[in-house]
Amino acid sequence: DEAAATAADASAVAVIHSQEVQEKSRALEGDLQATITALEQELEQQSEAHKNAVIDKDTSAQLCVAFRDRLKAGKQLHLTSKFATNTRNALVSALQSWMQYSKKLRKDR
Repeated sequence: DEAAATAADASAVAVIHSQEVQEKSRALEGDLQATITALEQELEQQSEAHKNAVIDKDTSAQLCVAFRDRLKAGKQLHLTSKFATNTRNALVSALQSWMQYSKKLRKDR
């Protein structure tokens, strides 16, 4: 029964960790959506500014670099979110495998 208690404790810890990963993943996805929205708004504003004003070459180059950097940051946030989701899925799979193994051990006794 000590092994079953240890398995139950491990399962509980894995579930809590999985929930934490899910929460972090949701937060990252929310941040990603906010970044994408901000980038879309910035792109629209830059488009309007370009239509309505003459922007010299140096200013345009600086704006492009800043936009590219923001887009890279958005992509990095997306990759981080995907990693968190994949980690969560792996933890869930490991937990399910452990629970099946634990059940098998109990049956074999």
